Amino acid sequence: ASKALGRDLDPGPLSEEERGCFYGRQLEEPVLDHVGFMFLNGRLARIDVFSKLLPGARFDVPDIRTKEGAGIGTTEEELAKLYPAARTEPHHYVDDGHYVIVQGRRSGCVFETEGNRVTTFRCGVPSATRLVEGCS
Repeated sequence: ASKALGRDLDPGPLSEEERGCFYGRQLEEPVLDHVGFMFLNGRLARIDVFSKLLPGARFDVPDIRTKEGAGIGTTEEELAKLYPAARTEPHHYVDDGHYVIVQGRRSGCVFETEGNRVTTFRCGVPSATRLVEGCS
């Protein structure tokens, strides 16, 4: 994962039990405070992009987008054009929100919306992108 990102990542917990699911972090500046790196069984499984800064974050959210062009602020209508095969489900916690799910055989993305706009998204392997509450 560090090689693909081009930055060193925290190797995570040392015990096998804790390594089942954890979020790694960057060790080099500039740290991407609004990005989470989820590891399952010691392997990078998904990347989360948050619109709200995480506790202790120092920077505003930059314009991080998928290769198709979706990112924070993208509307549900724009997602439908970018991903015609996507399906939409009601959000578990946000009354006017949805999950817009783009799933391939080996990877996919889940876009969370509120008021028709993406507020966070995660991309990675299907088993990891389906986890609504991260490692909880």
